[in-house]
Amino acid sequence: MRNTFLPLKDAEKYDNNDIPKLMEKVGLHNKELMRRIIYNVKEMRRIIEKFHSFNRYINYFKRVHQNGKGWSFEDKYCLMRNLASRFEGIKETNASGFLKYIGLNIVKSDRWVKRVLFRIGLIGSEKAPYREIYDTCEKMAKEAGLKKKGLAVVDEVLWAYSSLDAHT
Repeated sequence: MRNTFLPLKDAEKYDNNDIPKLMEKVGLHNKELMRRIIYNVKEMRRIIEKFHSFNRYINYFKRVHQNGKGWSFEDKYCLMRNLASRFEGIKETNASGFLKYIGLNIVKSDRWVKRVLFRIGLIGSEKAPYREIYDTCEKMAKEAGLKKKGLAVVDEVLWAYSSLDAHT
């Protein structure tokens, strides 16, 4: 089995001249994707050097807007935007999904969640801003009596519902 990882310790030595060799090594056929991977590996290394761990980077944003009650909307939104701006090929939707998958109580505002919320009349548009999506899902979680991971649960339920709707 081929080694398909780009070790962080070796990231600094990679540049655009290495793309063909690395593409062959990891089995990719897209030069732009490989360029982004190299950039993102280097960015991950920069984050770890500055914050001493990726976890400390994540928690830095909790301290920025600390409200005494854990993660605020502003904390999560600031972190989501920072991830999207730091890493190439990552938009806010991907960043919010990543944060949800690492355990933050957050909504991934993808088109499926937006579509369901719009079709059932809870938001005004499928292009609603993230804050409207977040607040709507937060209200749903509270109404359902969901506490700790309520936003993530609502997100999963809406996504599952959208996948049923797509097949009918």
